Amino acid sequence: MLIVFAIAVLVLGVLVYASTKPDRFHVERSVRISAPPDAIFPLINDLHRWDAWTTRVDA
Repeated sequence: MLIVFAIAVLVLGVLVYASTKPDRFHVERSVRISAPPDAIFPLINDLHRWDAWTTRVDA
């Protein structure tokens, strides 16, 4: 019975803590590229060439 009570208190504590956090958050990434826009635009404009430069990681 004590274990069930401890788990209930723990869950309640997590819920109270979560309710104090903001409803929304924002994630943003940026990178500085040392190349002129004329050299970069053809790469990002063509969807078939995105694998050549994207930082996406396949799991």
